[in-house]
Amino acid sequence: MLALIAGGAATSTARAETLDEKQQRLQQALDVSKASLRNSRDEAASSQVDLTTSQTRLATQQQLLSQATADADAARSRDQLLGTRLKTAQNALAKADKDVADGKTRLATERRHYTTSMNRLVQQSSPLQSLALITTNTDAATMAQRAQWSRVAVNVSHDQVDKVSRLVTRLQTAQKTQAAATKQAAQRKKESADHLRTTTSIEAEASDAADAVAATVALNTAAAENAQAQLEADQDATTTIQTQIDTTTRQIAEAKAEAARKAAEERAAKAAAEKAARQKAEAAEKAARQKAEAARKAAEERAAKAAAAQKAAAARAAKLEAQKAAQEKARKAAAARTAAQKAAARAAAAKAAAKEKAARQKAVAASNKAARAAASSERRKNTSTKKSSSSKKSSSSSSRAKRSSYTAGSYSAVANYNGVDPWGFYWGQCVSYAAWKVRTTTSWSNFQNYTNGVHFGNAVNWGYAARQIGVRVDTSPSVGSVAWRTSGSAGHVAWVTAVHGDGTIDVAEYNYLVSSGFDTRTRVNWSAGGSQGFVGFIHF
Repeated sequence: MLALIAGGAATSTARAETLDEKQQRLQQALDVSKASLRNSRDEAASSQVDLTTSQTRLATQQQLLSQATADADAARSRDQLLGTRLKTAQNALAKADKDVADGKTRLATERRHYTTSMNRLVQQSSPLQSLALITTNTDAATMAQRAQWSRVAVNVSHDQVDKVSRLVTRLQTAQKTQAAATKQAAQRKKESADHLRTTTSIEAEASDAADAVAATVALNTAAAENAQAQLEADQDATTTIQTQIDTTTRQIAEAKAEAARKAAEERAAKAAAEKAARQKAEAAEKAARQKAEAARKAAEERAAKAAAAQKAAAARAAKLEAQKAAQEKARKAAAARTAAQKAAARAAAAKAAAKEKAARQKAVAASNKAARAAASSERRKNTSTKKSSSSKKSSSSSSRAKRSSYTAGSYSAVANYNGVDPWGFYWGQCVSYAAWKVRTTTSWSNFQNYTNGVHFGNAVNWGYAARQIGVRVDTSPSVGSVAWRTSGSAGHVAWVTAVHGDGTIDVAEYNYLVSSGFDTRTRVNWSAGGSQGFVGFIHF
């Protein structure tokens, strides 16, 4: 499964994949890989537990099998021993049976001998001896001797019969004892055979169980090996994806570092431009301060001279007073005239300052009035220009830019103090002219360099500053909007006077084609970029 994920992660998409998207995709694949790796570890651990358990069971079962085999071997040995004993008992019983039969045969023989002897004895008894003597030639002594021999033979036969009878009795007793022993041996042999069958059955069952557990161990071993192989494959896949993520992270860091470097260079360039502008402003401010300082020093010098003159006059008066007490009244009169002259001089200076201030306010009012009148005239002129522009569309691009040394409307009447216009921009610059157009033709009549606490400054800042005070900034030109460009050290702004159907525009501007002077351009392809185009439009 991880191989498929890794393969899918490496598949190129239809569009160019960014480093962030690649990192996100690889991170998702890594999360899936780690989840699979955890599952593989759990499965490997479970397989190992199963294997260990089955191995333990196999060892136990093998012990049981060994015990069952030992018991079966012992039962076989005992069965063999009992079989041997039974065979011996059976042989002894057969011998006892034979001995009893032989004894009975011998007893029968002895009894026959005894019977014969008795018969002989009877035949030789006294009642017959007479007959025998009569009928035979044997004498009485011989017959008596024979009778004696017959009695001895009968006694011997009787003793032999008793002896054989006692022997048969002992043999029968031994036969009964042997029969009982043989029966007991047969019973033990039967019990041994039953026990042997039981132990053999247990041994077979233990062997089957051991074989089953061995098969389980083999299966668990294979499962553990498969789980370990899957775990190693998941670890390899995870390592591969992590390596790709590390590579992508390093590439992202390098890209961010490069972007940061470029941004730092742009900020440095912007800071350099702002520094140059500040230095220019500071130089202008310094020049103004120097001029004011020179005026102050001149006034101090004049005051010092007046003080010196007053002191000289006082010295002369004192000398005259010392020399001519009579002229005291004239000196006092001269001092009074001097005081009156000083008061008159201060009053004249205050009157001149008030007059200058009133003249400046009047000039500003006249400048604004003239600016509004010029703007109204320019709007009427733009209207008539639009009506006649359709007949002049075939003019070449080389005639689209017009240079002029005069200022549109009455911008030239705008008062400036040490090169700075009344709303805080340097007079004759593109920003000063654009600010004048905004003040005189839009609702932002109080627009100045610092508006609502936001500093507009160089043209390069205008779009950003306008957004901060809520003015719309976009890429849709309209008549009466300010065209804005950020290229160059300070940027550039111009006033849009016409928008054509092909997207080009006409502009009026300052300090572009004419240094610190007015010019117009027509059919400007503003989206071309560079120093000829613009990046957006500010709709005051």
